[in-house]
Amino acid sequence: RYKMINDTIDILDANIVNVGIEFEIVSQVESNKFEALELATSALVDLFSNKTFSIGENFYITDIYKVLNNTRGVADTTNVKIVKKIGSRYSQVHFNIEYFTSPDGRYIAIPENGTFEIKSPSIDIRGTIK
Repeated sequence: RYKMINDTIDILDANIVNVGIEFEIVSQVESNKFEALELATSALVDLFSNKTFSIGENFYITDIYKVLNNTRGVADTTNVKIVKKIGSRYSQVHFNIEYFTSPDGRYIAIPENGTFEIKSPSIDIRGTIK
């Protein structure tokens, strides 16, 4: 009595958006600044080395703040910037990060046919400390 109009499924390639992370932290007074920076960078590298974004999954900047602020020796995270990585080793997909960033700056939305990737976390994640 009920039939589908068609029984096809379209499978399309997802657009990969390669991004990097630039952050700025403030160390606790009694801690070694360089050790705190190394621990913070390592925490993010560990997080994103094991993370695979699903197609259509947003990039939550708040998760980065959480990881950095919970790192030993870090008093506060003052700035986190997500940057588009370009070059021969990265995807050539055009993506405007500022346009897709939420008004409150908590996440970056991605169209349902795209996915984020931090290709080389040890290279693409950079931080500075005050």
